[in-house]
Amino acid sequence: MRPEWQDRTPDARRPIPQQRRSSASQWTWLAVTALSSCIALAAVILRRLEPAVIAAAIVLVAAIMLLAGAGRKQEEPERHVSTKSRWRRFGKSPADPRAEDAEPPDRRPRPSRADEGPGPRPQPGPRPQPGPWTEPSPRPQPGPRPANPGQARDPDPVPDADWGMVPPMPHSPDRLPPRAPGRPVSVMSEMAVGQAYIFPDPPVFSGRSAPGQAPWHLPVGAAPSGLAADAARLGDLEVRAASMVGAGHRCQEPAGPRQDAYALGRTQDGQYLIIAVADGVSQSPRSDLGARVAVSTATRELGAMLEVGGMPAIDVERLYNVVAGEMAGTGRSRGVPEEDICSILIVAVIPTAPRADGRRTIWTSWIGDVSLWIHHRGDLHRVTGTEKTGLDRNTLNAVLPFNPDRVEQDTFELDPSDRVAVVTDGLSDSLSGVSGASEFFARQWTNSAPHPAAFLHSLCYDGPGQTDDRTAVVVWCVAGGSPGPVGDAGWQT
Repeated sequence: MRPEWQDRTPDARRPIPQQRRSSASQWTWLAVTALSSCIALAAVILRRLEPAVIAAAIVLVAAIMLLAGAGRKQEEPERHVSTKSRWRRFGKSPADPRAEDAEPPDRRPRPSRADEGPGPRPQPGPRPQPGPWTEPSPRPQPGPRPANPGQARDPDPVPDADWGMVPPMPHSPDRLPPRAPGRPVSVMSEMAVGQAYIFPDPPVFSGRSAPGQAPWHLPVGAAPSGLAADAARLGDLEVRAASMVGAGHRCQEPAGPRQDAYALGRTQDGQYLIIAVADGVSQSPRSDLGARVAVSTATRELGAMLEVGGMPAIDVERLYNVVAGEMAGTGRSRGVPEEDICSILIVAVIPTAPRADGRRTIWTSWIGDVSLWIHHRGDLHRVTGTEKTGLDRNTLNAVLPFNPDRVEQDTFELDPSDRVAVVTDGLSDSLSGVSGASEFFARQWTNSAPHPAAFLHSLCYDGPGQTDDRTAVVVWCVAGGSPGPVGDAGWQT
């Protein structure tokens, strides 16, 4: 038979606090009140003023004492309830059988002797004893108590997103959030406690440099972050972008800001990917501001032109005039002259879907020595600009906002397996002039798109004279697969 307490509702199973008997003092004050009332009534009848006043005062005092005792009696259940609340908060829960409102371990009705039918009850057989050829089974160790009675314990605790297992919660298990299905197991749960993941060392080409090994410093005032990275998929395109401050800027005290900038954009219908990369002129104190304004304005204006009529609607002269005007206007609004915000710029537009033959046509335009490279059949080929020559390799023939009329443009055909890289001269100088750099990046970009952190880490290479800011936006023309793991970089030079 089921116990009587299982048939009650949860409210009915709560223990009813016992009513306390009235104390002796309350009975005494009640008697004093009654006697004094009689004396006062008799004094009033006999017209005795003094006994009547004294008896009335005694009645008043006795009534006050009775009311005070009744108030204390009403406060006792409230103190009882608050004590129960403290028990639940500091350890007891409905899952604890010792709690006053504990749930029964099993609500299912149990069969009685009458339900089993006639006949003898099956008796348990003898317990098997281990023979001489077997080892006794080890005694199972008690595990953690399941969250709710009657439910199986989850053998896989919910891992934390970053640093291992979640500690036990102090409140009731029925208030825990439900576990998300298919949640990935944290890397830290598979590693020893206190062990941290370590990146491999960045690549080194032709030996280390002193600025590359120097500590990083901070620039004065508000400045862009020293590192930036992005990842995106649009149509058939997989994009990785990263930018980092050069060793020649960050090792100074105070450090110089990152003068490179990039921006990624798209049309509303998703048919075109827009890339803009700018490199600030080192002699301009606020060239970082000019570079950021240039890439944001170019991305916005190209998107508006493509929405009207696709690539044939691109007006390159109007585009660069708008960019130059925006840079000059931003400088004036902040009290910065135009010669302090000089920058160079390259933009590119790539269709997100190929033609029927699997190829696609990209459009690009540029001012200065920023460049576009194509990764074709395992090799990197520079298709815009020329390599630097002469004694002063950093001389520029055109910069924004002064020379928007000296813009160049071109179109190229891409095979399905090609990659497109839009880079600043901090990386292009290494690709064309440092032994092993071109082969290294060609090998890194041959496979599927890496993890954004690994892509940024590859730009943190060191080499003699390679101290300029570096920015690269690489596009894989056939999207597929998932990004590789963070540490799967394979730095071999």
